[in-house]
Amino acid sequence: AFREATDRDGLHGYPYNPEKAKKLLLAAGFSYDKQDQLLDQEGNRVSFTLNTNTGSPAAEAIGNQIEEDLGEIGIKVNFKTINYNVLIGKVRHRKT
Repeated sequence: AFREATDRDGLHGYPYNPEKAKKLLLAAGFSYDKQDQLLDQEGNRVSFTLNTNTGSPAAEAIGNQIEEDLGEIGIKVNFKTINYNVLIGKVRHRKT
């Protein structure tokens, strides 16, 4: 379904290739430590938190897949499911 939507909308996807992703990150100035964790130019571990609402099997499956896939290239994703109202509050009051 995703490929059909992206092709129909004129967007082009890329084949899954973690090794190529690592090479692109290295070329962009990132590095890896001995534990194969991705580091930014200042030596900080690359990580972020990804929230979705509880009770959405599709969103939870996508979040888990993102966490797993990015983990393969050394990015730490803190995937959390939270109450919908809490999630909306975080989105409305996020720091920019």
